[in-house]
Amino acid sequence: MMKIDQVEKELATRRYLIVLDDLWEEDGNNLERLKEMLQHGRKGSSIIVTTRSRSVVQQLRTGFLANQRKICTVPESDIIDLGVLEPGDCWELIKQRAFGSDDDHSGLEEIGKQIAGKCGGLPLMANALGQVMSELRTVGAWEDIRDTKVDLGLREGHQEEALERLMVSYYYMKIEFKMCFTYLAAFPKGFVMHINHIIQQWNALGYISSRHDGQRCINYLLGMSFLRIPKSA
Repeated sequence: MMKIDQVEKELATRRYLIVLDDLWEEDGNNLERLKEMLQHGRKGSSIIVTTRSRSVVQQLRTGFLANQRKICTVPESDIIDLGVLEPGDCWELIKQRAFGSDDDHSGLEEIGKQIAGKCGGLPLMANALGQVMSELRTVGAWEDIRDTKVDLGLREGHQEEALERLMVSYYYMKIEFKMCFTYLAAFPKGFVMHINHIIQQWNALGYISSRHDGQRCINYLLGMSFLRIPKSA
């Protein structure tokens, strides 16, 4: 991994486009250090940030003049709010996760659309629910998800509230998947784990009985967007 001074040296002679995708860091000091590091570069360099946190947006409403230690305000017009999805779009995302290409889902479609309407327009919510629903493809199970008392509605607020809505996905996980997922809380956010190592640890703890079970759990958590494959992998 490159050190900060190495990054600065690399950027100093280049015109670059950097995309910081899904930035969650809200600590003001850490964000200031990030901005200081990115002040280097040739004229025309640009930075794009995507985030789910409005707090991050407010703290990053600054830009950099290339080759100068100056910071200028980025106009409000440069901030793009993607908004939320329509219920029909949420249903399309759910279907992609919940069904195979040849599956007949006519008996579940109406209930599925009702569930999609409770996603609050959040793609992450639709994606996670679709993964859960793929494991529970019965009318009774889907009606239970639809009628759950967990609040799925969209509210203004912080990222904690968005994560709270995902609790329904955790609630309907199989018990062995819950134990494996909960174990991952022992690792810091952003920690890169080798699949073989984590499966061995799950197996040693008795959460799973075979490598096949471990791989199924990994695939399930990836499908839920609870795990991500590093882009450098």
